Amino acid sequence: MGILLVVFAYAIGYATFVENDHGAVAAKIIVYNTTWFEVILFLMIINFSGMIFTKHLYLRGKWNILLIHLALIIIIIGAGVTRYFSYEGQMHIREGQSTNIFRSADTYLQIHLKEGEEFKSIDEKFLLASGVSGLFKKEFNWQSKSFKLTVDKYYPSMQEVLVKTDSGPAYLSIVIGSKSGRIDFGLGGGESKVIDDIGISFNDTTNTEFIQIINKGDSLFMRIPQFMTGESQTDSKTGVFKPIQSMAVLRAGNTSFLIKKFVESGFMQYEETKDKSIPGIAVVKVRINDEELMIPKNKPYSLELGNTKVTITIGNRFFQIPFSLKLNKFDLERYPGSNSPSSFASEITVIDEANNVEMPYRIYMNHILNYGGYRFFQSSYDNDEKGTILSLNHDYWGTLITYIGYFLLFASLIASLFIRHNRFYRITQQLKDVHIKRKKLSTAVLILLLVFANTQNLIAQTNNIENHAEKFGQLFVQNQAGRIEPVNTYANKVLVKISKKSTYNNLSADVVLLGIITDQEKWQNEPFIKVADPEVQSLLGLTGDYASFNDFIDEKGYYKIGRQVENAQVTKPALRSTFDKALKC
Repeated sequence: MGILLVVFAYAIGYATFVENDHGAVAAKIIVYNTTWFEVILFLMIINFSGMIFTKHLYLRGKWNILLIHLALIIIIIGAGVTRYFSYEGQMHIREGQSTNIFRSADTYLQIHLKEGEEFKSIDEKFLLASGVSGLFKKEFNWQSKSFKLTVDKYYPSMQEVLVKTDSGPAYLSIVIGSKSGRIDFGLGGGESKVIDDIGISFNDTTNTEFIQIINKGDSLFMRIPQFMTGESQTDSKTGVFKPIQSMAVLRAGNTSFLIKKFVESGFMQYEETKDKSIPGIAVVKVRINDEELMIPKNKPYSLELGNTKVTITIGNRFFQIPFSLKLNKFDLERYPGSNSPSSFASEITVIDEANNVEMPYRIYMNHILNYGGYRFFQSSYDNDEKGTILSLNHDYWGTLITYIGYFLLFASLIASLFIRHNRFYRITQQLKDVHIKRKKLSTAVLILLLVFANTQNLIAQTNNIENHAEKFGQLFVQNQAGRIEPVNTYANKVLVKISKKSTYNNLSADVVLLGIITDQEKWQNEPFIKVADPEVQSLLGLTGDYASFNDFIDEKGYYKIGRQVENAQVTKPALRSTFDKALKC
C-alpha cells in the first residue's frame, strides 16, 4: 500500500504539471485515462478492502477507521462511474426557439467509406490535445482492403498560407467578414466555397448566384450576381467582369472581403498562427495508409483511395436528450457606466412531453437546472444577446456515489473525536497526564523562583505601564471647558492642581491618571492631595502635608470637612479649596 501511495502521488503530481503546460485533456491522455493508472486505483481498492478484515476494522472501537476505508473505496468507484458513463457538452438556443440537441464536449473520429452502393461508417471517441503525439490508431478491413489510420497531432491555432510554386493551379487567399467574424480561406482554380449563404468561386463560371472571380494571366476580374447589385435584367452592365486588385476591399451587397494574395500557380498549407490578432483554426494531422492529411476540426474532409471514397470528420458530435428546453428570454446586465457584463441569465421552459411536464426555470451563475439526471449551467451567450449557450452534464450516479464517499469521510473525522480507545483518545489521555505532571513541576519551580520572578515582574510591569501611559498620553480628550487637548496636558494640569507637583513617587502624570481610572481602590489610599493649611491638617487628623482621598471620609462614609462646610462651621477659604481638591480627585 505504501508503494501504491508513493506511485499515485508521483503520478498526480506529474499530471498537474502536464495540465498546466498543455491542458486538462493532455493530462487525461498521459496519466488519468491510462491503463496503468486505472490498475493503481484498482489495487488500492483491493488493499483498502483487505485491510478491513486483516486489521479487524469492523470491531466497535475501530469504526471511524472503517469509515475512512469505505469512503476511499466509494470515492474511487464514483470516479470510475464518472469516467466511463458520464458525458457533457453545450446546448445553443436562440430566443423563442426550443431544442433537445447538444454538442458533445468529447471528440469523435467519424469515418465514412463508400464504394459503389456499399458503404461503411466508423465512429470512435478519443481525446484530442495539443503537445501530445500518437493520439489515436486504428486498423480495419473493408471490401478486401486494409486501412490504417493514425491521428498524429493536434494544432489548436493554425492558419492557411498561400505558397507560390512553379507549377500547379492558380490560387487565391481571401479574407471575408461573416456573421461569425473574420474568416481566412483559400480557393484554387475551379473551386468554390459558401460562407454564411454567400458563395464565392474562382475560375468557375457555372454558378451565376456566386461571386465569380477569374484570372487572365496575372490580372484578376470579378462578377457580382444580380441579386447583390440591385441591377435590372435590362442593364447593359449586368454580368460584366470588372478588374480588381489584391489587398483592395471589395463589396458585394452587404458583404465585404479582400484578396490577400494571388499566385498563378501554388497551393495552401497550414502554419501555426504567430499573429495573435488573427483568429486561428484547429487542425488535426492524420495519416491514412500512405496519405498525410491536415484536417480542420469539425469539417468533413474527403479523399479517394483507389475506388473507395473516404470522408473523415474529427470533432464534436451532436446528441439528443429526452426533453427540450425553450429559451423565452435572455437577460444581460452590465456594470454601471461600462459595457462589461456583470451577470447574465436564461429564462427557459423545460418541455417534457413524455411526462407531461412544462416547467419554467431561470438559469444563471450558481443557479443550476437539475432535471432528468441532467444538469444545465449558464455558460455563455451570442454576440447579439439573443441566444444562450448552456453547459450540460449527465453524471447523476457518479456524482451521487462520490458525494456519499465524501459524506462518509467527513463522518469518520467526526467519529474519531468521540470513539474511545482509539489512537486519538490515547493521545488525548497522554496529553492530560503530561499536563498534570507539568503543573506539579511548574508549582515547585514557581515557589523556588518566586522572589526573583516577582522582582523582575514588577520592573517589567513598571516599564510596561510607563510605555502604555506614554501612548495613552498622546490621545486627545475634551476637558470640562469643552476644549480638545492631549491627555498628557490634561493629566499634568490635574496633578499639579491636586498635588502641587508634576510627578508622584517618580510616576508621571500620565501614569497617575491611568492608575486612578483603572484602580480606584488603590489610589483612594495614596496620599497625593496637598493640604498646606495647619487647621485643615488638624481637622483631617494628618501628620504631614499630604492626604489620601480616604482621609476625607469619616467612619460613616461622610466627607469630614464637607459636613462642616455645609453647616458653615468653617468658612476659611483654604478648607473649601482642599475640599474641592478632594472632589476633583
